[in-house]
Parts: sequence; structure tokens; C-alpha cells
Amino acid sequence: MIEQRTARERAELVAEYLVLPQGSKGRWLDEHGVSQRRMQSWRRQYLYGDLELGLEPRDTARMSATDGAEFARLKAQLAIERQAREEEARQAREQIESLTRANDALGKAIGLLQQLSVRQGPTNGE
Repeated sequence: MIEQRTARERAELVAEYLVLPQGSKGRWLDEHGVSQRRMQSWRRQYLYGDLELGLEPRDTARMSATDGAEFARLKAQLAIERQAREEEARQAREQIESLTRANDALGKAIGLLQQLSVRQGPTNGE
């Protein structure tokens, strides 16, 4: 059977599955039409960052559900922090552009004032 779900859909299912309380996972799998074996495969791919590529992790060590949930939580936290850093960088770039435009405008204004001063010549008080 060819998998019809996108990598994003599979990732969302795995993330939802990981936070389910013990005892409700079997029913949840049935409701979503996912076998336990398929979910284990997706879970390993998700936790090792290989879900989008469809690769099976080569690490054969078993990861407890607690470790897997912690790993997923940390991965989500890292993504949030990365997004925050990207937003900070975007804001810094915008501020640099704004300051550069202001600096250019001030430079032009100073140049115009100097030209006016030269054209008018010295004033009586000088």
C-alpha cells in the first residue's frame, strides 16, 4: 500500500500521538487508521529528524516513550527559539535599513545646508 499522507501530516499525527495518555493510544491509532507498527516507524523517523526524507534511522537502540516525548518537546522548543531568533534578525535588518535611510537623508540635508551657506556668503555678523 502506498502511503497517502504527506510528511507534514505524518509529523502532526506523531506529535499528537506522543502526548496521548497511556491506555488511549490503541484506540487513537484505530480512529486514525494507523497501525502500531507504522506509528513506531514514523515515531523513529520523527524523533531522528528523518520523517520528511522517509528514511529509517540506523540507530537500533530503543527509546522509551518518556525519552521520545522529551526529545519531541525539546525539538519543538528549539524550533520556537529558532523562529524567535529569525524574527529578531528580521527586525534588526529592518532597523538597519531604516537607520541607513535616515543617515542618507541627514547627509543630503547637511549637503544642501552647506550649499545654501556658500551661495549666501558670510552674514553681517561674521
